[in-house]
Amino acid sequence: NFSREKGMDPGFMNILYNMWDVSLYLSGGEGFGLPNFESIIAGTPSITTDYSANGEIVNDSKAGMTVPGVLQPEAGSCIWRIIADLGRTIKAVRTYYYDRNLIETDSQNGRAFALKHSTDIIADQWHRIFQQVADPARKKTFSILGEDI
Repeated sequence: NFSREKGMDPGFMNILYNMWDVSLYLSGGEGFGLPNFESIIAGTPSITTDYSANGEIVNDSKAGMTVPGVLQPEAGSCIWRIIADLGRTIKAVRTYYYDRNLIETDSQNGRAFALKHSTDIIADQWHRIFQQVADPARKKTFSILGEDI
């Protein structure tokens, strides 16, 4: 039941990620890193670029490898995008191919990281921050660009 127009049923994604030994996701620029987070929460290590949220999630979770690349501006928008280094990507793929224990270790790291960063936990942390900022009894001001708020 997959089509280009409606995409894939979200319930199927976990099955898809678990079919793979490793996720290879070389996005030129991912704002939130969700495909990598989905991969590691499913227990599938990720090979991704070291750019944007991709690198942050994979490096912080110790659930995969990042590869460098060359940044270049996207035509029309001038948004910087990365083109992954092919040699380093192949090296990362080969590392996992020949080291099954590394796949297991990174899989466990990813699951542990993802469980600490569930939507419930993150939503609760944001709620507490907003409560502190909105508290009328709060006397502390913050300065942004020289202006107290």
